[in-house]
Amino acid sequence: MKKMILIFCLFLPCAVWGQQKMLSRNAHIHFISHTDIIDIEGQTHQAGSIINLENGEIVFAVPMKSFKFELALAEDHFNEDYVESEKYPKASFAGKIKNISAFNISQTGVFEAEVEGTLILHGQSRQIFVKASLEKMDEKWVGQCTFNILLADYQIQIPNLVKDKVAPVIPVVIKAEYSLLNK
Repeated sequence: MKKMILIFCLFLPCAVWGQQKMLSRNAHIHFISHTDIIDIEGQTHQAGSIINLENGEIVFAVPMKSFKFELALAEDHFNEDYVESEKYPKASFAGKIKNISAFNISQTGVFEAEVEGTLILHGQSRQIFVKASLEKMDEKWVGQCTFNILLADYQIQIPNLVKDKVAPVIPVVIKAEYSLLNK
C-alpha cells in the first residue's frame, strides 16, 4: 500500500503539470456600430477566458453591464433595450481551437488559430467559426480575433425610431493577454 501511495505522489505533479492552461482576467472587447449618421462604440476590459493547451478548449465570459460607451444614452439603450442586461447578464463562448496541436508553448512567435464553438448572447446560441492569433511574448501570450455579430441572429431588436443609427452587423474585436496557470 505504501508503494502505491508513493507512486501516486510521484505521478500526481506530472498529471497537474500536464494540464497546461492559460488564463486571461481582463480581456478587452471592443465593438462599433457604424452608420452614416453616427458611430457608437462600446468596450470592456472585464472579459475572462481560459484556454486548455492540451485539448484546445477555450471559454470566454463577459458581463454585459461592463461595456462602457462615450454616450451615456447609448449605454442605457444597450443595457435596457438591446441586450437586456438585467435578463441576460452575460455573454459567453465555449469552443475549441481546432488546430491546437500546431501550437508550441515553448517557442515565441505567432500561432494562427482556427476557433469553433457556441456564442451565447441575449439568450440565443449560435455556432461560430473565427480565425484568431495567439502570440507568445516572453512569459505571456496575446490572443486576438475579429468577427461580426448579426443582431438578427441573436434576436436583438432595434426600434424603428433609431434603426438608421444602429448597424445590423456589428464587428467585434477581442484582445486577451494570457498567462500560464500551471507553471
